[in-house]
Amino acid sequence: MRNIQLSALSITVFFFLGSLDKAMASDKWQFEISPYAWATTLEGDVGVRSLNSNVDVSLLDLMKDADSWLAILGHMELRNGKTAFFFEGNYVNLEFDGSSGPIRTSVESTLGILELGVAHEIARWGVDQPTVAEALGGLRYTSIESSIDLIPGPAAELSKDWFDPFVGFRTRTDLTDKIQLRLRGDFGGFGVGSDSTWQAIGLLVFDVPFLGQQTEAGIGYRALRQNYSEGSGTSRFKWHTTLHGPLVGLSFKF
Repeated sequence: MRNIQLSALSITVFFFLGSLDKAMASDKWQFEISPYAWATTLEGDVGVRSLNSNVDVSLLDLMKDADSWLAILGHMELRNGKTAFFFEGNYVNLEFDGSSGPIRTSVESTLGILELGVAHEIARWGVDQPTVAEALGGLRYTSIESSIDLIPGPAAELSKDWFDPFVGFRTRTDLTDKIQLRLRGDFGGFGVGSDSTWQAIGLLVFDVPFLGQQTEAGIGYRALRQNYSEGSGTSRFKWHTTLHGPLVGLSFKF
């Protein structure tokens, strides 16, 4: 499995560098950096060793009871004409209550998610308010440390990491000269890391003045589903979950 993951990583990096080499023929580069806060909740099933927990907690419940529920997200993008290269990092720490049958559980999960990908424009229509469609592909790396405590009862903790290749599409539409709608959807895993994974993002983006710099403010919603399971007995780990919640942040272009 590790060899398959490394092969998927090598193919993605090769495709990334090949696209970069073609784009280097032009000097019309634009760099964008976007820090976001992701107010995320978690739904699904978490299994660590012999312990299991079912989690279905609303964002309001997490804000009220959880020690931590806010994720930090950073997106960087380098664009040249129709081709864009992007890198994204996420840090998520969640502590919440779940259930294992009739028994109450306490679950803590800390995730680091890194994403490397390429997007390329495949269609454009409209003049005054154009819509642009792009195909995208890449690799998502997930590192997670999760623990489950039965209350009362035993506890278990385990760390795992894996790679998920993904493909998808994204669009951007100018609603006005200062407001843009951006949508993204991707799916992947394909048994390389996760059995399956998908992601959906919707953002409304507004041009805002900020120190004379080209700046945008974004607000929207993101959902990330991962169906990953591995091992048995003392090495068993299950992460069949959906992280979802509102996004808000800024984007700076250079």
